[in-house]
Amino acid sequence: MSREDAREQAKQLVREYVDAVNAWDFARLEQLLDEQAVLELPYVPPGVESRYEGRATMLAFMREVAKHIPSENQHDLKLDTLHDDPGVVIATYKSDMRIDGRPYRNKYVGVFKVQNGRVKLFVEYFDPIKLLVAMGGKVEGGSFGA
Repeated sequence: MSREDAREQAKQLVREYVDAVNAWDFARLEQLLDEQAVLELPYVPPGVESRYEGRATMLAFMREVAKHIPSENQHDLKLDTLHDDPGVVIATYKSDMRIDGRPYRNKYVGVFKVQNGRVKLFVEYFDPIKLLVAMGGKVEGGSFGA
C-alpha cells in the first residue's frame, strides 16, 4: 500500500469513528477500536478520569457519557496525517451539544493513532472550562499581578 493510500485509509477510519460517536453506534465503535485502544483526555475537569485503557473500558466510559449527552454533534471535521507516519491522524472539529440539558460547544484537536485498520490511540484536547460549566460547575476569574 502506498503512503498516500495509507493516509486516506487512516483518515477514512477516523471519519467513521466520529460518525459512530455522533450516532452513539457502539457496535460500530467496537469494530473500529483496537482491543488495546487507549483514550487520553489530558485536560478534563476534576472528577473525570483522564485515561481509559482497553476497548471495553473506553466503550463503558462512552456509554456513560451517552446517558448525559443525546448526541455529540461533532462537526467541521478537518483531517490530516503526519508526513512521516500516515497512521497518525490529526483532527480538528467542533461540537454543539447539550449535557443534561445545558448547552455545550467546544473546539477540539484530536490525535489518532491508527494501526492495522483500527484506532489504537485517541488523545482529545479541548477547553475544559467550557466542559466544566456545561457540567454545572463554576469558574471564578483571576488576575495576574498584585
